[in-house]
Amino acid sequence: MLSFRILSRFILSIYLLSAFSCSEDEKRSQKIIISFKFTKIENESLASDIEGIVDETAKAITVVVPFNQSKTELVPSIDVSPGSNITPANSEPQDFSNPVIYTITAEDGSFVSYTVTVNSKPTPIIDSIDPSAGSFKMEVTITGSNFSEDSNGNKIMFNGREAEVLSVAENKLIVKVPSDASTGPVSLTIDGGTVNGPTFSYYDIYIIGDEHDEPNNRVIPKIWKNGVSTALTEVPNNSNSMTSKIMIVNSDIYIAGNIWGGDRFTPGYWKNSIFNPVTDGSAVATCSDIFVDGNDIYVSGIIHDGTKWSATYWKNDVRVLLPTDELDYSEATSITVANGSVYVGAFVGDYPDTFFPLYWKDGQENLLTGNASVNDIQVTETDVHVVGSNWWSGNSVPVTYWKNSSPQYLTTGARPGGAVGMTFDGSDVYIAGFEEEVANNFLPKAKLWKNGSETSLIQGLQDSIAAGVMILDGNVIVAGQIKNGQNYAIFYKFNDQIVMVTNGESSIDVKGMVAK
Repeated sequence: MLSFRILSRFILSIYLLSAFSCSEDEKRSQKIIISFKFTKIENESLASDIEGIVDETAKAITVVVPFNQSKTELVPSIDVSPGSNITPANSEPQDFSNPVIYTITAEDGSFVSYTVTVNSKPTPIIDSIDPSAGSFKMEVTITGSNFSEDSNGNKIMFNGREAEVLSVAENKLIVKVPSDASTGPVSLTIDGGTVNGPTFSYYDIYIIGDEHDEPNNRVIPKIWKNGVSTALTEVPNNSNSMTSKIMIVNSDIYIAGNIWGGDRFTPGYWKNSIFNPVTDGSAVATCSDIFVDGNDIYVSGIIHDGTKWSATYWKNDVRVLLPTDELDYSEATSITVANGSVYVGAFVGDYPDTFFPLYWKDGQENLLTGNASVNDIQVTETDVHVVGSNWWSGNSVPVTYWKNSSPQYLTTGARPGGAVGMTFDGSDVYIAGFEEEVANNFLPKAKLWKNGSETSLIQGLQDSIAAGVMILDGNVIVAGQIKNGQNYAIFYKFNDQIVMVTNGESSIDVKGMVAK
């Protein structure tokens, strides 16, 4: 029995010694690359760490780096089996332009080789942008190839200003133009690498209007540049001030308007946000339009002389009399200067029942046909253009455009409407305004007339007015107001795309716009 026990212990000892010896042999012969990567810490040109894929069966490692990443001097971080050595050495810069062979030698002297191949991601390409011109908050579709499938992986810049990526599809991105963009290339950055695409032409859009602050019972005159608002003046509670028209000359911004002084308005204009009154505040007067001709500043308006309201204008803050003595009521609504002559658009009559449109050229009266008010006057070469409104005159007078006093009717007169502003592109005449969609429903609809042909800017029965239009490089830009809930919000339309500038949180009366 004792001999059996001794024999059993001997056999167990031999087994344990054999197992331990086998395990040690395996450890001494291990030669494996556990992981292979390029870290940002050791490669400053990388935006993030990049992990390679190890194929142990094929003894091959594949790493994919950004498309613009140089492969000539990358530093790898390699994790190998304990006790083994690797050649070339870990963390030693290598040129991976071609496959690199790494050899691992185990403790027992055995070795194996791995082939490391570094590939570049395909270069992203921007083929087109649509539209290729516009302004803030517009949606632009970018088409191309090799975009990141992750919306956060595509960084779009408009001449250096980052855009919001709205959606990502195969080879297509939809982005929103940033408010602080400018004309220049649209670029795409992926994994720290950037490519440039076509140029986007960016236009600054200036919109003026009066914001109703209902909680404080006041009206605040403001300007929105590319959607960012600035109050033109401090307005106390239970008071109001207002804008009229805007004109930009070089880099100077002129805005006609009126500031409430407690018992009356003070007419004047803001030049680069500094208010310049055209009266001393003693007269009861308001202003309506502004025109800058060289060093001369002209402001049109109306003044009460103690017995009646009379149309007038101011040149460099000095009042210029108009021949209104025989008129019961007259109001100057617009002004322009061309070829040394001053043109003042106005309407006269029995306020508020009957209006007759007219304009003065250097004080000489030119009575126009119809029963309407004048809203804008402009001169091109030798032609005088006037537009007007029949909004207050019932349903019998069409919205009218006069060229050299000859009327062109933009509507039938069956529904009230008005022409607010106009612009020109060669021989084409564009007029912005509105017309009731249904007679007497008091819901005007924003309209644009090109050479007398009408286009509705807003679809559906939605209360809206177009307050101004400009043509720049063939692009049609219109701004106005639209009912959004209980309040009026600002919108602009660039060719076929409508952009909401405000959200209707407060109501805004849009008075004019300029784009450049």
